[in-house]
Amino acid sequence: MKKKLFVVPAVLGTIGTFLTPYVLFKRFIGRFIIKDEMNLGKEWMPYKTELTVKYDELKALPHESVKIESFDKLMLHANFYKAGEQSSDKTLIVFHGFRGLAIRDFAMQYRFYMDMGYNLLIVDMRAHGESEGRYTGFGVLDSLDCVSWCEYIECRFGKEHKVVLHGTSMGAAAVMMACGRNLPDIVKAVIEDCGFTDIEEEFKNVLGNTPVKVFFIKVASIYSNIFAGYSFKEYKSTSALRKAKIPVLFIHGGSDDFVPTYMVRELYESCPTYKDMLIVDGAGHTMSYVVDKQAYEAKVKSFLKKI
Repeated sequence: MKKKLFVVPAVLGTIGTFLTPYVLFKRFIGRFIIKDEMNLGKEWMPYKTELTVKYDELKALPHESVKIESFDKLMLHANFYKAGEQSSDKTLIVFHGFRGLAIRDFAMQYRFYMDMGYNLLIVDMRAHGESEGRYTGFGVLDSLDCVSWCEYIECRFGKEHKVVLHGTSMGAAAVMMACGRNLPDIVKAVIEDCGFTDIEEEFKNVLGNTPVKVFFIKVASIYSNIFAGYSFKEYKSTSALRKAKIPVLFIHGGSDDFVPTYMVRELYESCPTYKDMLIVDGAGHTMSYVVDKQAYEAKVKSFLKKI
């Protein structure tokens, strides 16, 4: 009887030890279905009406639905918007954040970039929107997809065309990680907004940095490596940036507690090329543009003039 009393908790404990990280993996890496497009956090409530108007406006613009095949045979989707009636020689490729909606998440600033003459290629990242995939790439796999989208633009418009990469949150990690990949020469710069240094550190920030939670994160990383094809420590934004050959603009909210502001300073220090940084006081995660539109636009214009 005493033996049974010992064995049952031990078995349950062992199951919990490995089941909990699997649930963690499925929750954060597995595909997520968005049921309410405008179910945003409370910090977005003051801007919800304006965002809704701009979101509807962007969706209504003439655009082309584009698909390419990824390195691992997934069909990836994006929407292509021409800058205007006249052909443009430059395109901004846009990558959204974790569990994001590509068009909605870029709706507030799309007009700013189009008015500067940029075509927009707004990407559904893998396991989001109309792109295929069971698992989120968390920047690692997305950085390879980013290279593929750049090659698509090069094939479509030629080697004289100019590309700027723009990413927010997880999308920012993707474009930073792409700096360590073999990007085509048409890519001239990167604009990253509130990206993280590496996946494991981001999970520690969100879930907690206690020994038990760190253990769960490390086991979840093993599951990710088995099922999704990458581990959380496999590829870091910081290590990729050390290989950068193009200019990078770093943008972050001064009150970001989802991806802590200290991360942008580590990212900035990792980059050996021409770089600039904007930290928007009082801005939370992904909020820099709406909190201080004037500072954001001035910094981006200044940066792009120098590339």
